[in-house]
Amino acid sequence: MREVAKAWRKHLKAEKAKAKAQSKSGKDVEAMQDNQRIPDSYPLTRLSTVRASLLHQPLPPTPRHSGVTPTNKAGDFVLNAANQQQGSRSQLLQPVEPETSAAMDMVPRPTHRLGWIPFVGEKVDTFDWCKTEIARLNDEINEKRKGLPECKPHGSAFIQCNLQMGAHVLAQCVSYHEPLKMSQKWVEVAPDDIIWDNIDDGAYEVRSRYVLSWLLTFAVIALV
Repeated sequence: MREVAKAWRKHLKAEKAKAKAQSKSGKDVEAMQDNQRIPDSYPLTRLSTVRASLLHQPLPPTPRHSGVTPTNKAGDFVLNAANQQQGSRSQLLQPVEPETSAAMDMVPRPTHRLGWIPFVGEKVDTFDWCKTEIARLNDEINEKRKGLPECKPHGSAFIQCNLQMGAHVLAQCVSYHEPLKMSQKWVEVAPDDIIWDNIDDGAYEVRSRYVLSWLLTFAVIALV
């Protein structure tokens, strides 16, 4: 994370120098640069790689319980070979109380089964599986982000605000010069409530479907 923070400070310094040069020359400095080099200079593009490296760090062997500190039955810290290799890291591990040790023996580590069929899939440790899955998803997201400039834009946009009040104000103020464009806005929509196949529909297509649904409803009522 130190490398990311250092790269971020370097990025902010470069942005300030760019703004200063732009104010002096009166030209757009960013437009003069090569567009292919901009994603590489942005430090947050390497954040998923840093997270993946942190998730793949070796950990000392722990008992198959919820606790993370290896202890004996008396609750004392056990210094094994893995802890000796860690060096200063093993000094951070403190012995646990007897009550905590008893709780560790009573509460097993969570497990779950893979697959969509209940009671059939492979049974795996939830902590280990989630760590591997997060690293895999980070790599997949990083690969798909490389092709964002070539992707076709959809008919909908997602805007995230820092404050809830700002989201409500933005939904009431944003307008567009073309008719029926950006006319429908929704606030605080859960991802599970979104029909992702419909986000690419145009404004006229959505309005025509709305009118057609009401016409079919009145037709069914008239026939009944």
